[in-house]
Amino acid sequence: MPNDNQKIFEALLPPGQLWTPAPGGGLDDLISGISLNMETIRDFCSELAFLRSLEKTNYLDDLEREFGLVFNSSLTEAQRRARVATVKSDVDNDGSASFLEEKLQAFGFDVQVHINNPPVDPLNFLFQEYRVVCGNSESVCGAEASVSGSVVGELVVNNVNDFEFEIPVDSKYWGLVFFIGGDATRDPITDEITDIDTAVIPLALRDDIRRVIVKYKPLHSWAALLTEPEA
Repeated sequence: MPNDNQKIFEALLPPGQLWTPAPGGGLDDLISGISLNMETIRDFCSELAFLRSLEKTNYLDDLEREFGLVFNSSLTEAQRRARVATVKSDVDNDGSASFLEEKLQAFGFDVQVHINNPPVDPLNFLFQEYRVVCGNSESVCGAEASVSGSVVGELVVNNVNDFEFEIPVDSKYWGLVFFIGGDATRDPITDEITDIDTAVIPLALRDDIRRVIVKYKPLHSWAALLTEPEA
């Protein structure tokens, strides 16, 4: 069946039987071959028309790279498109906790952002929790003394060697550390944070949440990330 380009091509031929292609003839085959080649080009140009349309683009990989997003095989195509949409709409970033929280939730992270005001020592919530301790004569761990544990909370500063940063001892800097986690409990009188639930996120998205935080948080602030991997 003739495609649109073939119909257009034949309509432009001069009138007369000489220029009327016989089905299956040489002229018909020539026009068909030319039109098929043109159809491929037309389809490609049609795709380019939707190059930056998040709903229709066939070049989602390129859009992710353009906006600094790393491909994540654990995300569905719909989640990937939503993630790009979130980054494309960040022109109104005001550096607020609500804006960062909105972006994190748009990326699919069920977390809340809590400002440390009135400031309390962030070390109240960032600590090392040991699950197993082996070091006596009745235990075998492959070493004279071994421990097994998990860090509850971590600092997100600039996504590079964040483990080297330490919470300032001087309390005047505590307010520069904000918290990202689950629900927070505050003192009814002083309004200080007294407890923060850890939020659960997929282990495969650990790097993604750090990237979002670094991208949108104010440069002078540090994030205390209180999460645990999804079981």
